[in-house]
Amino acid sequence: MKVVFVLVLACITSSIFAQSKKDQIAALTLRLDSLSREYIKDTAQLNHTVESLERKNSVLSGQHKAAQEQIKKKSQAIRDKTETIKTLNASNLELMQERKELQKQINALSDSIRMLKKMNSSGTCLGQGSPIPERIMNTEFYKKYYKVKNSSENVYSVLVDSRMYRELGQNKMILIIKDYLPYDDNKESWGQELNYYVFNIDNQTFLPEKKWSESILECPVDMGIEHLDIQFSDINRDGYVELWLINEAYCKGDVSPNQMNIYTYEHSKLFHSESIQFTGLEDYYDIEELKKEALEGISFDPKLNQNDTYRQYIIELVKKNNGF
Repeated sequence: MKVVFVLVLACITSSIFAQSKKDQIAALTLRLDSLSREYIKDTAQLNHTVESLERKNSVLSGQHKAAQEQIKKKSQAIRDKTETIKTLNASNLELMQERKELQKQINALSDSIRMLKKMNSSGTCLGQGSPIPERIMNTEFYKKYYKVKNSSENVYSVLVDSRMYRELGQNKMILIIKDYLPYDDNKESWGQELNYYVFNIDNQTFLPEKKWSESILECPVDMGIEHLDIQFSDINRDGYVELWLINEAYCKGDVSPNQMNIYTYEHSKLFHSESIQFTGLEDYYDIEELKKEALEGISFDPKLNQNDTYRQYIIELVKKNNGF
């Protein structure tokens, strides 16, 4: 009986265990099928993503290649333009140098023309001295006082005027020279200096007596200093010649009148008076107002201001050199 019971129990247990295994296998199969479907779905999505990325990569590769080609072309264009700029800069430097040389020549010619005009208009009449003959302008004496163009000092001079006159039986000379002086390290900007020399002439020997200068050595706008007139007189009749030298100087960027400097030299004494010079400005100002300003604005040297005759002579010089 016991044996039968054990066998029945074993059969029941075996049947239950077999059914459980079957259920487990079915469940696992179902899970496997679900995972397979998910795998297939994910694989399809990944394949789609990969294909999309490959297409984008292909497009980006094409764009990158095109960009590289464009950069190559642009780089070549930049190199070509850089070479062109270098060539143009070199040409520009040459033109600037030529322009500076031409400007120097123009300045020198302008000074010479102005001097010749004054000499032609005044001649050698009494009261203006006698011009020095041109044949001695290039003697060793003159070379001490002016420098030729392209000298090692980068300075060159122009002989503006030179006159001989007599004072108490003594031959004398006034020499006027303009120097062009570079005022920057690149020698691209030039100042101007007007130099006056007075000499006693003794047996063909020139003995220096007096020297003074008027200069504009640095100016950011238009500048110039020009000799206007030279006169000789003996107003006080003491035998000593009064030497009158007039110039105009300016450093400006407009059409205002220039400064007129009137130097009076007599017997080793130098005096300085000032007014304005407005020749050529008649179209910009009322001419009568300019005349009034020129006369009323005269700044007389204090020592000359005490003598009415000297005052009147200076007034006449201001009128003469302003054209009225």
